[in-house]
Amino acid sequence: MSEGLWKIEGDVFFPLGSWRLDDLVSIGFDLGDVPEFKRVDLSLLSDMDTYGALLIADLMKERDVGLDKVFEPSNRYLKLLEMVFGRERTCGKPQNVGVFEQLYSVVETTLLSFLSFFDFLGRLLIHAVLHFRDFEIRVFLRDIETSGLKAIPVIGTLSFLIGVVISYQSAAQLARFGANIFIVDLVSISVVRELSPLIVAVLMSGRSASSYTATIGLMKVNDEIDALEVMGISPFSALVLPRILSLTIITPFMVVFADLVGIFGGALVAKFSLGIEFSQFASRLGGVLAPHHFWSGVIKAPVFGLFVATVGTWKGMLVEKRAESIGFRVIESVVTSIFGVLVIDAIFSVVFRWLKI
Repeated sequence: MSEGLWKIEGDVFFPLGSWRLDDLVSIGFDLGDVPEFKRVDLSLLSDMDTYGALLIADLMKERDVGLDKVFEPSNRYLKLLEMVFGRERTCGKPQNVGVFEQLYSVVETTLLSFLSFFDFLGRLLIHAVLHFRDFEIRVFLRDIETSGLKAIPVIGTLSFLIGVVISYQSAAQLARFGANIFIVDLVSISVVRELSPLIVAVLMSGRSASSYTATIGLMKVNDEIDALEVMGISPFSALVLPRILSLTIITPFMVVFADLVGIFGGALVAKFSLGIEFSQFASRLGGVLAPHHFWSGVIKAPVFGLFVATVGTWKGMLVEKRAESIGFRVIESVVTSIFGVLVIDAIFSVVFRWLKI
Protein backbone atom coordinates (compact mmCIF):
# COMPACT_ATOMS: atom_id res chain seq x y z
CA MET A 1 0.00 0.00 0.00
CA SER A 2 1.25 3.49 -0.88
CA GLU A 3 0.78 5.45 2.32
CA GLY A 4 -0.06 9.10 2.03
CA LEU A 5 -1.68 8.86 -1.43
CA TRP A 6 -5.18 7.90 -0.32
CA LYS A 7 -7.37 7.03 2.60
CA ILE A 8 -10.77 5.41 3.10
CA GLU A 9 -13.35 6.78 5.54
CA GLY A 10 -16.51 4.71 5.56
CA ASP A 11 -17.36 4.15 1.91
CA VAL A 12 -15.59 7.32 0.68
CA PHE A 13 -12.26 7.24 -1.20
CA PHE A 14 -10.02 10.30 -0.56
CA PRO A 15 -7.02 10.77 -2.93
CA LEU A 16 -4.33 12.68 -1.02
CA GLY A 17 -1.46 14.94 -2.04
CA SER A 18 -0.16 15.06 -5.59
CA TRP A 19 -1.50 12.62 -8.19
CA ARG A 20 0.88 13.47 -10.99
CA LEU A 21 2.77 11.14 -13.31
CA ASP A 22 6.22 11.77 -11.82
CA ASP A 23 5.06 11.29 -8.24
CA LEU A 24 2.98 8.17 -8.86
CA VAL A 25 5.54 6.37 -11.02
CA SER A 26 8.39 7.02 -8.59
CA ILE A 27 6.34 5.61 -5.69
CA GLY A 28 5.15 2.54 -7.63
CA PHE A 29 1.45 3.00 -7.08
CA ASP A 30 -0.55 -0.25 -6.97
CA LEU A 31 -4.28 -0.08 -7.71
CA GLY A 32 -4.79 -3.45 -6.05
CA ASP A 33 -4.14 -1.92 -2.60
CA VAL A 34 -7.29 0.24 -2.72
CA PRO A 35 -10.30 -1.31 -0.91
CA GLU A 36 -13.89 -1.07 -2.10
CA PHE A 37 -15.60 2.34 -2.01
CA LYS A 38 -18.87 3.88 -3.23
CA ARG A 39 -18.02 7.58 -3.36
CA VAL A 40 -15.00 9.75 -4.20
CA ASP A 41 -13.95 13.00 -2.50
CA LEU A 42 -11.30 15.08 -4.33
CA SER A 43 -11.24 17.90 -1.80
CA LEU A 44 -7.94 16.76 -0.25
CA LEU A 45 -5.97 16.70 -3.52
CA SER A 46 -3.11 19.17 -3.84
CA ASP A 47 -2.44 18.50 -7.54
CA MET A 48 -3.54 16.14 -10.30
CA ASP A 49 -2.72 15.67 -13.99
CA THR A 50 -4.32 13.55 -16.71
CA TYR A 51 -2.42 10.44 -15.63
CA GLY A 52 -3.78 10.74 -12.10
CA ALA A 53 -7.28 11.32 -13.45
CA LEU A 54 -6.98 8.15 -15.56
CA LEU A 55 -5.99 6.13 -12.47
CA ILE A 56 -8.95 7.42 -10.48
CA ALA A 57 -11.25 6.79 -13.45
CA ASP A 58 -10.00 3.18 -13.66
CA LEU A 59 -10.63 2.71 -9.94
CA MET A 60 -14.15 4.12 -10.28
CA LYS A 61 -14.86 1.94 -13.32
CA GLU A 62 -13.74 -1.23 -11.52
CA ARG A 63 -16.02 -0.44 -8.58
CA ASP A 64 -18.91 0.81 -10.74
CA VAL A 65 -18.81 4.30 -9.26
CA GLY A 66 -20.23 7.04 -11.50
CA LEU A 67 -19.35 10.71 -11.77
CA ASP A 68 -22.45 11.60 -9.78
CA LYS A 69 -20.73 10.06 -6.75
CA VAL A 70 -17.71 12.41 -6.96
CA PHE A 71 -17.38 15.43 -4.65
CA GLU A 72 -14.93 18.28 -5.27
CA PRO A 73 -15.75 21.81 -4.01
CA SER A 74 -13.70 23.86 -6.50
CA ASN A 75 -14.59 21.72 -9.57
CA ARG A 76 -10.97 22.12 -10.68
CA TYR A 77 -10.11 18.43 -10.68
CA LEU A 78 -13.67 17.30 -11.30
CA LYS A 79 -13.61 18.87 -14.77
CA LEU A 80 -10.42 16.98 -15.57
CA LEU A 81 -12.00 13.76 -14.37
CA GLU A 82 -15.11 14.44 -16.46
CA MET A 83 -12.94 15.01 -19.52
CA VAL A 84 -11.28 11.61 -19.01
CA PHE A 85 -14.66 9.90 -18.67
CA GLY A 86 -15.94 11.69 -21.77
CA ARG A 87 -12.93 10.61 -23.81
CA GLU A 88 -13.45 7.02 -22.70
CA ARG A 89 -17.06 7.15 -23.86
CA THR A 90 -16.00 8.63 -27.20
CA CYS A 91 -13.31 6.00 -27.80
CA GLY A 92 -15.42 3.05 -26.76
CA LYS A 93 -14.93 -0.46 -28.09
CA PRO A 94 -15.30 -0.81 -31.86
CA GLN A 95 -18.55 -2.37 -32.94
CA ASN A 96 -18.75 -5.23 -35.38
CA VAL A 97 -20.26 -3.99 -38.63
CA GLY A 98 -22.27 -6.43 -40.72
CA VAL A 99 -21.94 -7.01 -44.45
CA PHE A 100 -25.20 -5.24 -45.24
CA GLU A 101 -24.22 -2.24 -43.15
CA GLN A 102 -20.90 -2.03 -45.00
CA LEU A 103 -22.70 -2.32 -48.35
CA TYR A 104 -25.16 0.36 -47.31
CA SER A 105 -22.30 2.63 -46.27
CA VAL A 106 -20.55 2.17 -49.64
CA VAL A 107 -23.76 2.86 -51.58
CA GLU A 108 -24.53 5.90 -49.45
CA THR A 109 -21.01 7.30 -49.89
CA THR A 110 -21.16 6.75 -53.66
CA LEU A 111 -24.54 8.45 -53.98
CA LEU A 112 -23.42 11.42 -51.90
CA SER A 113 -20.31 11.69 -54.06
CA PHE A 114 -22.41 11.73 -57.23
CA LEU A 115 -24.72 14.38 -55.75
CA SER A 116 -21.72 16.48 -54.75
CA PHE A 117 -20.25 16.18 -58.26
CA PHE A 118 -23.47 17.25 -60.00
CA ASP A 119 -23.94 20.04 -57.48
CA PHE A 120 -20.45 21.25 -58.42
CA LEU A 121 -21.32 21.07 -62.13
CA GLY A 122 -24.52 23.05 -61.56
CA ARG A 123 -22.70 25.76 -59.66
CA LEU A 124 -20.01 25.87 -62.34
CA LEU A 125 -22.53 26.35 -65.15
CA ILE A 126 -24.40 29.06 -63.26
CA HIS A 127 -21.25 30.98 -62.40
CA ALA A 128 -19.87 30.55 -65.93
CA VAL A 129 -22.98 32.26 -67.32
CA LEU A 130 -23.64 34.89 -64.66
CA HIS A 131 -20.04 35.72 -63.71
CA PHE A 132 -18.08 35.17 -66.90
CA ARG A 133 -16.57 38.65 -66.45
CA ASP A 134 -14.47 37.15 -63.65
CA PHE A 135 -12.81 34.73 -66.09
CA GLU A 136 -9.03 34.93 -65.62
CA ILE A 137 -7.34 34.80 -69.04
CA ARG A 138 -3.93 34.75 -67.33
CA VAL A 139 -4.81 31.57 -65.46
CA PHE A 140 -6.07 30.07 -68.74
CA LEU A 141 -2.86 30.84 -70.66
CA ARG A 142 -0.57 29.86 -67.80
CA ASP A 143 -2.34 26.52 -67.44
CA ILE A 144 -1.98 25.78 -71.15
CA GLU A 145 1.74 26.21 -70.64
CA THR A 146 2.04 24.18 -67.41
CA SER A 147 -0.43 21.40 -68.26
CA GLY A 148 0.33 21.24 -71.98
CA LEU A 149 3.70 22.50 -73.12
CA LYS A 150 5.62 21.44 -70.03
CA ALA A 151 4.10 17.95 -70.24
CA ILE A 152 5.51 17.35 -73.74
CA PRO A 153 8.79 15.74 -72.58
CA VAL A 154 7.04 13.21 -70.33
CA ILE A 155 4.30 12.42 -72.85
CA GLY A 156 6.83 12.12 -75.66
CA THR A 157 9.08 9.77 -73.71
CA LEU A 158 6.26 7.45 -72.61
CA SER A 159 4.63 7.41 -76.05
CA PHE A 160 7.94 6.59 -77.71
CA LEU A 161 8.57 3.75 -75.25
CA ILE A 162 5.05 2.37 -75.73
CA GLY A 163 5.57 2.30 -79.51
CA VAL A 164 8.94 0.63 -79.08
CA VAL A 165 7.65 -2.00 -76.66
CA ILE A 166 4.61 -2.94 -78.76
CA SER A 167 6.69 -3.19 -81.91
CA TYR A 168 9.50 -5.12 -80.22
CA GLN A 169 7.18 -7.63 -78.54
CA SER A 170 5.29 -8.24 -81.77
CA ALA A 171 8.26 -8.41 -84.12
CA ALA A 172 9.33 -11.94 -83.20
CA GLN A 173 5.84 -13.40 -83.57
CA LEU A 174 5.18 -11.68 -86.90
CA ALA A 175 8.55 -12.79 -88.27
CA ARG A 176 7.66 -16.45 -87.59
CA PHE A 177 4.77 -16.23 -90.04
CA GLY A 178 6.46 -13.96 -92.55
CA ALA A 179 4.01 -11.15 -91.72
CA ASN A 180 6.61 -8.48 -90.99
CA ILE A 181 4.76 -5.70 -92.77
CA PHE A 182 1.69 -6.12 -90.54
CA ILE A 183 3.63 -4.57 -87.68
CA VAL A 184 2.60 -1.24 -89.19
CA ASP A 185 -1.08 -2.11 -88.75
CA LEU A 186 -0.56 -3.33 -85.20
CA VAL A 187 1.44 -0.36 -83.96
CA SER A 188 -0.38 2.45 -85.75
CA ILE A 189 -3.97 1.42 -85.03
CA SER A 190 -3.38 0.43 -81.39
CA VAL A 191 -1.42 3.60 -80.65
CA VAL A 192 -3.81 5.98 -82.40
CA ARG A 193 -7.10 4.48 -81.26
CA GLU A 194 -6.37 3.50 -77.66
CA LEU A 195 -2.90 3.87 -76.23
CA SER A 196 -2.11 7.52 -76.93
CA PRO A 197 -5.41 8.89 -75.55
CA LEU A 198 -5.09 6.70 -72.45
CA ILE A 199 -1.45 7.60 -71.84
CA VAL A 200 -2.20 11.31 -72.10
CA ALA A 201 -5.31 11.03 -69.92
CA VAL A 202 -3.53 9.04 -67.18
CA LEU A 203 -0.61 11.48 -67.18
CA MET A 204 -3.01 14.40 -66.97
CA SER A 205 -4.75 12.68 -64.05
CA GLY A 206 -1.52 12.29 -62.11
CA ARG A 207 -0.06 15.63 -63.14
CA SER A 208 -2.83 18.17 -63.74
CA ALA A 209 -5.73 16.86 -61.64
CA SER A 210 -3.53 16.54 -58.56
CA SER A 211 -2.10 20.01 -59.21
CA TYR A 212 -5.58 21.55 -59.50
CA THR A 213 -6.73 19.89 -56.29
CA ALA A 214 -3.64 20.93 -54.33
CA THR A 215 -3.67 24.52 -55.62
CA ILE A 216 -7.34 25.21 -55.02
CA GLY A 217 -7.28 23.26 -51.76
CA LEU A 218 -4.38 25.32 -50.43
CA MET A 219 -6.27 28.48 -51.33
CA LYS A 220 -9.23 27.21 -49.31
CA VAL A 221 -7.02 26.42 -46.32
CA ASN A 222 -5.50 29.93 -46.50
CA ASP A 223 -8.97 31.54 -46.80
CA GLU A 224 -8.15 32.92 -50.25
CA ILE A 225 -11.39 31.49 -51.69
CA ASP A 226 -13.38 33.29 -48.99
CA ALA A 227 -11.47 36.48 -49.77
CA LEU A 228 -12.44 36.24 -53.45
CA GLU A 229 -16.10 35.80 -52.54
CA VAL A 230 -15.96 38.78 -50.17
CA MET A 231 -14.57 40.88 -53.01
CA GLY A 232 -17.45 39.78 -55.23
CA ILE A 233 -15.29 37.57 -57.49
CA SER A 234 -16.60 34.12 -58.41
CA PRO A 235 -14.03 31.39 -57.57
CA PHE A 236 -15.67 29.17 -60.19
CA SER A 237 -15.12 31.70 -62.98
CA ALA A 238 -11.71 32.87 -61.78
CA LEU A 239 -10.12 29.56 -60.77
CA VAL A 240 -12.15 26.57 -61.97
CA LEU A 241 -13.38 27.52 -65.45
CA PRO A 242 -9.95 28.58 -66.87
CA ARG A 243 -8.38 25.29 -65.81
CA ILE A 244 -11.20 23.18 -67.25
CA LEU A 245 -11.16 25.01 -70.58
CA SER A 246 -7.38 24.94 -70.91
CA LEU A 247 -7.07 21.20 -70.28
CA THR A 248 -10.02 20.44 -72.57
CA ILE A 249 -8.45 22.42 -75.41
CA ILE A 250 -4.84 21.26 -75.01
CA THR A 251 -5.50 17.50 -74.59
CA PRO A 252 -6.29 16.75 -78.29
CA PHE A 253 -2.99 18.34 -79.35
CA MET A 254 -1.16 16.24 -76.77
CA VAL A 255 -2.83 13.11 -78.15
CA VAL A 256 -1.80 13.93 -81.72
CA PHE A 257 1.76 14.51 -80.53
CA ALA A 258 1.70 11.18 -78.68
CA ASP A 259 0.41 9.47 -81.85
CA LEU A 260 3.34 10.74 -83.91
CA VAL A 261 5.99 9.85 -81.33
CA GLY A 262 4.51 6.40 -80.65
CA ILE A 263 4.36 5.52 -84.35
CA PHE A 264 7.92 6.79 -84.79
CA GLY A 265 9.09 4.49 -81.99
CA GLY A 266 7.39 1.56 -83.69
CA ALA A 267 8.98 2.49 -87.03
CA LEU A 268 12.46 2.46 -85.48
CA VAL A 269 12.02 -1.05 -84.10
CA ALA A 270 10.49 -2.22 -87.39
CA LYS A 271 13.57 -1.01 -89.26
CA PHE A 272 16.20 -2.55 -87.00
CA SER A 273 14.32 -5.73 -86.02
CA LEU A 274 12.42 -6.63 -89.19
CA GLY A 275 14.31 -4.66 -91.85
CA ILE A 276 11.31 -2.55 -92.84
CA GLU A 277 12.53 0.75 -94.24
CA PHE A 278 10.92 4.03 -93.24
CA SER A 279 9.58 4.50 -96.77
CA GLN A 280 7.88 1.09 -96.66
CA PHE A 281 6.52 1.82 -93.19
CA ALA A 282 5.12 5.19 -94.31
CA SER A 283 3.60 3.71 -97.47
CA ARG A 284 1.84 0.97 -95.50
CA LEU A 285 0.81 3.47 -92.83
CA GLY A 286 -1.02 5.62 -95.37
CA GLY A 287 -3.02 2.59 -96.50
CA VAL A 288 -4.03 1.09 -93.14
CA LEU A 289 -4.47 4.14 -90.92
CA ALA A 290 -7.91 5.24 -92.08
CA PRO A 291 -9.24 8.65 -90.95
CA HIS A 292 -11.80 7.08 -88.65
CA HIS A 293 -8.99 5.43 -86.66
CA PHE A 294 -7.31 8.78 -86.16
CA TRP A 295 -10.48 10.68 -85.27
CA SER A 296 -11.72 7.99 -82.90
CA GLY A 297 -8.68 8.69 -80.72
CA VAL A 298 -8.79 12.46 -81.08
CA ILE A 299 -12.52 12.63 -80.23
CA LYS A 300 -11.84 11.00 -76.86
CA ALA A 301 -9.16 13.54 -75.95
CA PRO A 302 -11.30 16.59 -75.07
CA VAL A 303 -13.72 14.39 -73.14
CA PHE A 304 -10.83 12.97 -71.11
CA GLY A 305 -9.41 16.46 -70.56
CA LEU A 306 -12.79 17.85 -69.50
CA PHE A 307 -13.37 15.01 -67.05
CA VAL A 308 -9.89 15.10 -65.51
CA ALA A 309 -9.97 18.89 -65.05
CA THR A 310 -13.48 18.81 -63.60
CA VAL A 311 -12.58 16.12 -61.07
CA GLY A 312 -9.38 17.92 -60.08
CA THR A 313 -11.10 21.25 -59.46
CA TRP A 314 -14.10 19.58 -57.79
CA LYS A 315 -11.91 17.79 -55.26
CA GLY A 316 -10.03 21.02 -54.68
CA MET A 317 -13.24 22.83 -53.78
CA LEU A 318 -14.08 20.03 -51.32
CA VAL A 319 -10.90 20.54 -49.29
CA GLU A 320 -11.61 21.42 -45.68
CA LYS A 321 -9.68 24.03 -43.76
CA ARG A 322 -7.19 21.48 -42.47
CA ALA A 323 -3.77 20.87 -43.99
CA GLU A 324 -4.15 17.08 -43.99
CA SER A 325 -7.37 17.38 -46.00
CA ILE A 326 -5.33 18.47 -49.04
CA GLY A 327 -3.47 15.14 -49.14
CA PHE A 328 -6.67 13.11 -48.87
CA ARG A 329 -8.37 15.06 -51.66
CA VAL A 330 -5.33 14.83 -53.95
CA ILE A 331 -5.36 11.04 -53.62
CA GLU A 332 -9.11 10.97 -54.30
CA SER A 333 -8.61 13.24 -57.29
CA VAL A 334 -6.00 11.05 -58.97
CA VAL A 335 -7.80 7.76 -58.28
CA THR A 336 -11.20 9.10 -59.40
CA SER A 337 -9.72 10.63 -62.55
CA ILE A 338 -7.92 7.47 -63.66
CA PHE A 339 -10.89 5.24 -62.86
CA GLY A 340 -13.28 7.60 -64.66
CA VAL A 341 -11.03 7.80 -67.72
CA LEU A 342 -11.00 4.00 -68.02
CA VAL A 343 -14.78 3.86 -67.71
CA ILE A 344 -15.25 6.58 -70.33
CA ASP A 345 -12.82 4.79 -72.67
CA ALA A 346 -14.81 1.56 -72.29
CA ILE A 347 -18.01 3.44 -73.14
CA PHE A 348 -16.35 4.94 -76.22
CA SER A 349 -15.22 1.47 -77.32
CA VAL A 350 -18.76 0.10 -77.07
CA VAL A 351 -20.23 3.07 -78.93
CA PHE A 352 -17.58 2.92 -81.68
CA ARG A 353 -18.17 -0.80 -82.09
CA TRP A 354 -21.91 -0.22 -82.30
CA LEU A 355 -21.37 2.52 -84.91
CA LYS A 356 -18.84 0.27 -86.71
CA ILE A 357 -16.12 2.91 -86.49
